[in-house]
Amino acid sequence: LYSMALRLRSRWASKINMRAMTRHLASDFKRNVEGRIEPVAGLRYLRAMLIRLVLVFFCAVSVHGAHRWVYTTPSQNAEVIRFRFDNETGRLSDKTSVKLWAKPAVMTTSPDQRVLYIGFREATSVGAYAIDARTGGLRPMGRVAVGYSPSYLSTDRQGKVLFLASHSGGRVQTIRLQDNGALTGSVAQDLETAERAHAV
Repeated sequence: LYSMALRLRSRWASKINMRAMTRHLASDFKRNVEGRIEPVAGLRYLRAMLIRLVLVFFCAVSVHGAHRWVYTTPSQNAEVIRFRFDNETGRLSDKTSVKLWAKPAVMTTSPDQRVLYIGFREATSVGAYAIDARTGGLRPMGRVAVGYSPSYLSTDRQGKVLFLASHSGGRVQTIRLQDNGALTGSVAQDLETAERAHAV
């Protein structure tokens, strides 16, 4: 099972992020074969491991067949440029413009990559957009005025909070996120930092 996990990781690493899953499976297997569990429990453990590895394999095939999308923001236009990303070659194609209500600047995605967050520098606000996995289209999910020009966006690993840094405002802010990734109605926390805060 240990070698199988490593082979799966090598084969599908370019398709999905399996590093954490494989490391967890391999380390657990190594601990348990050292005799720290009873024989009957060990058989049950190995059977559960096999089931988990099969599920990971089919999940990788599913992800391999899905579309991937890349977005970029031109600084002078109220739009996002969307490209289709080829998993096999790394090439970008199918360039499409997605119109927005204001000129965008910085962007980030939710941890599950289902929501795109866009900071609007001149409009001093942040918007959330649901990503259509099939077409790459963007559906507005609301926006929040933050009072300062966003220079950087990121989320926590659970996708519960959006972090903003403002270079011109010298501030760090947080916005709580709903279960579907949408923004809540206002800034949750607004902290003054040293001048030119650039990342968080």
